[in-house]
Amino acid sequence: MNLPPSSESCEDTVLVNFLRTYAGTPPPPHPQLDRVIVQAALQQQQQAKRWWRTLTLLSTGAIATVTTAWLLKPPPQVTQDYSPDSVEAFISHNWQVIFHESDLSPSSDLTVID
Repeated sequence: MNLPPSSESCEDTVLVNFLRTYAGTPPPPHPQLDRVIVQAALQQQQQAKRWWRTLTLLSTGAIATVTTAWLLKPPPQVTQDYSPDSVEAFISHNWQVIFHESDLSPSSDLTVID
């Protein structure tokens, strides 16, 4: 079914005819246009590879850090396992053993070298 020409199609026809008549010729393509396009695509691909490589390294490092921190948790503190009285008694006993029962006199086995 053919529709009668509308005013828009007449305007479009006039414009198309005008452009066909007065349009200039496009400039000639670059002599090595194909090579330039391929090089640009390869550079873009290399940048994408670098981006993914960097992202992979960062995520691996983050996972390793979290895993290491989780696996190497320090053991619970001594004060959590023992009452404060037993810890105080332990420290007091060790203090007495170290300073009161040790021999502080110089040993006769030591020789002085001049």
